[in-house]
Amino acid sequence: MALFCTTLVATGLLAPVRPWAHATVARGRSGGVVAAATAADREKLISTLARLESAVEQTIVKLAELDEERSPARNFCDIDEVMAPRGYLSKTAGCYLTVQAAGGSTGPPPSAMTLATSNFWRELKELTAMLVPYKTRMSLEEPNIYAAQLDKLRLDNDKVWAREEALTVSAVPAPLVIKLPYLATCDLLDKLYDGNDGKRVLAKFWFLETIARVPYFGYNTMIFLYETMGWWRLSSSLKKVHFKEDENEFAHLLIVEALGGDQQWFDRFIGQHAALIYYALITFMWLISPTLAYNFSELIETHAVVTYTEFAEANEAILRKLPPPAVALDYYGPVSERGKNGGAPVRNLYDVFCLMRDDEGNHVESMKACQDPDVRSRARIVEVGAIATALAIFGASILTVETVEMEIPVVQQFELRVEKEIAAEIGKVEKEIAVEVGTVGKEVVAEVGKVGKEIGKEEAMLERLVEKEETDLGKWWTRQRSQEQGRPSPFP
Repeated sequence: MALFCTTLVATGLLAPVRPWAHATVARGRSGGVVAAATAADREKLISTLARLESAVEQTIVKLAELDEERSPARNFCDIDEVMAPRGYLSKTAGCYLTVQAAGGSTGPPPSAMTLATSNFWRELKELTAMLVPYKTRMSLEEPNIYAAQLDKLRLDNDKVWAREEALTVSAVPAPLVIKLPYLATCDLLDKLYDGNDGKRVLAKFWFLETIARVPYFGYNTMIFLYETMGWWRLSSSLKKVHFKEDENEFAHLLIVEALGGDQQWFDRFIGQHAALIYYALITFMWLISPTLAYNFSELIETHAVVTYTEFAEANEAILRKLPPPAVALDYYGPVSERGKNGGAPVRNLYDVFCLMRDDEGNHVESMKACQDPDVRSRARIVEVGAIATALAIFGASILTVETVEMEIPVVQQFELRVEKEIAAEIGKVEKEIAVEVGTVGKEVVAEVGKVGKEIGKEEAMLERLVEKEETDLGKWWTRQRSQEQGRPSPFP
């Protein structure tokens, strides 16, 4: 009977069985069917039952946790566990994750003309909707309980630059020909995207992730060109690295897109067209110097690391309350390739942005490893020489060319400042030249005096020799005349 009670406890039927078991034991005692149990045996059985009941409860909890982790619903858009997608392009151009969930086909796309025409008319409606206060069917956002929290996200651009300027060991050395366009581009983006508006912050991230994919595709394009032309065929492993980096940036793009970063027509327009321009520039730069192209990408990726770090730390409280989007779980989750390889767990949106930050850090190291240190150092030397030459030409043109007078005060002030600086430099150079000329003049005078003395000595010696020769010649002439006349010579 005790064994029967134990079995019932293990199957979860303890509560209704206990009274029946106690009654049966009582009848056994009274009827003599079973042997009388001692008080010690009864306490022992109760203790055993309690342990078994506790073990069953713990097992049930563990089974529930395992079922929750293995549930396929965690990989798709269940509003209780993941954030519903808010992306515009996910609804128009599609997303591989929604197609897989619906059991659809990802077969070949239509022709470029078909897609371009459809996209043109769709975006034309969105442009009109931006100018005229109405909403198109595609731009209407579905209800999302997390939208208000996402709008509270902030990004302080000044703090981002303070972090980047504080970098010492990880600071990126770059020539001005790369650094100046980088600084100008970042400054323009800071002005276009207000860090005090959550929607604009996500739109900035979407813009950055749109163009972030471009270099890796461009690098693989140039490597393919080099291989095809027979110029270089040693970069097979490098192509694989760039492909993985492109895939990683595409996952970042889909994540930020799912948060609503591509809702505005303006952001999509400048992001997509900037990507095309960036592709042309980065491939041309790679054609001139692959090291400089990788150096520029290193600057961009370093800025991304600093930006995501500042964003995650400033918004940690909000991000920890928000669930990740479905595409983030598909890429970073436990059933993904990265999750199976021991990747960090993804519990909320804060974990997602930390993983994105770490990815950008890996890209920084990859871009640094792709550069030739000799070319990188020579670029700085060539740049210094080019700048010095340009300044010399500019200064010479200011001095020799008659300039047109302009009435703009700012230009006049600039010209006066440049003239003063050039005059100061010229005066400084003239003083240095005068000092050098004075020093050289003294040395020349001393040298001339020394040479004059030597010449004087030579001339005196020559005069003495000439006088001696003249005297000897006079004596010889006198002897000759005396001999001819038969007279004795006065000279021996």
